[in-house]
Amino acid sequence: MKHAGAQTIRTERLILRRFSEADAPDMLRNWAADPDVQHEYGEPVYETAEAVRGLLLQYLAGYARPDFYRWAIEERKSGQNIGMIAFCKVWEDCETAEIEYCIGADFWGHGYAGEALGAVIEWTFDQTGFRRLEAYHRAANPKSGRVLQKSVMRRTATVERFRRAGETPDGEICYAVAKYTIREIAPDEYALLNDFLYNAIFVPEGVPAPPREIINRPELQVYTEKFGEKQGDAGFVAEVGGSIVGAVWVRIMQDYGHIDDDTPSLAISLFPAFRGQKIGTALMQTMLMHLAQTGYRQVSLSVQKQNKAVNLYRELGFQTAAETGEEYIMVYRFTDSEQ
Repeated sequence: MKHAGAQTIRTERLILRRFSEADAPDMLRNWAADPDVQHEYGEPVYETAEAVRGLLLQYLAGYARPDFYRWAIEERKSGQNIGMIAFCKVWEDCETAEIEYCIGADFWGHGYAGEALGAVIEWTFDQTGFRRLEAYHRAANPKSGRVLQKSVMRRTATVERFRRAGETPDGEICYAVAKYTIREIAPDEYALLNDFLYNAIFVPEGVPAPPREIINRPELQVYTEKFGEKQGDAGFVAEVGGSIVGAVWVRIMQDYGHIDDDTPSLAISLFPAFRGQKIGTALMQTMLMHLAQTGYRQVSLSVQKQNKAVNLYRELGFQTAAETGEEYIMVYRFTDSEQ
């Protein structure tokens, strides 16, 4: 598989880079000798300069291997090494890595761990052949848990280290994120839109999901019936590991979000396990680019007011054009520069 090694990654407040011998004093002062930091991610404490130097030499020797990924986390404003982030496990046969990280206690509360984690995930999927990244935290260590909860990673029953050991996580909370690709939907995949139509139905918390047969109602079948046969029908799918996990599609139709006969209505859906990983954002951006290049002036959608997706649509530039008691009709208007 494709490896890139630990290349430098820059974020707004951090520089993620390879360790150097000059990092030893900061490591000792900021995190490696602190039990609260080291025990948080299951590592021993290095209390002396000699012990830290021994650890650092292991890191430096590792850079000779193409599959070694360990970054020093440098705070831009101070220039200090404030922690580290690394792939502590790499499984080439399934293109998976496990992430570990730590931040010195004096630097907690600033979102640095989350910033580093997000940057490493984005860089990894863009620059290497890894298709899945995993992490876990012990239930007794909630700090790491909060970082993972706020990230694009999502809870999963287990991770590769436990699968290979034939073990079930016991007190460990597991997370993972998978690389995805966005592509145009193929004609032989149009039937899948019924699955995504059902998953697009907003179900408030505590309310039972409706039976699948609900999508056979005429007001819902208008979204998918004979898809591909009407002028303007277009769709894109998100694929993870060869499986389609999300879809966005448009057609001009008399649906809940109908504006006029020149404006396509948009529908988007992701299987629940893949929500919150920015896949929906990528699908939406791909569709908006397609519609702009096709020459449409605007696109509309309908969304229930309780649906958290409202925030995503607003962030993308959709504006409320009308509303009912429970729903917004939202419109994205293309600018001249987009077309």
